[in-house]
Amino acid sequence: MEPRPIRAARQLEGDGRSIEVIGLRSIAPLDEELTGQSTPETSRVLVANEEFLTMGFGAETAARTGQNCFESERAQ
Repeated sequence: MEPRPIRAARQLEGDGRSIEVIGLRSIAPLDEELTGQSTPETSRVLVANEEFLTMGFGAETAARTGQNCFESERAQ
């Protein structure tokens, strides 16, 4: 799945935005330290996933990131 997000990030960077792509490979263990370092910089996360919407890798990643990384609601 990496080529698509990397292409999208490069295109958005061309518009003057700063994008960081993180390629998480597993839920167990989920690299929560990595997402915890990246997320607070912008208070924004996009989870791209080609699996099940419910109870899949993307849903678990989004839930854990939201739970662990958004104490301060800076994003608007």
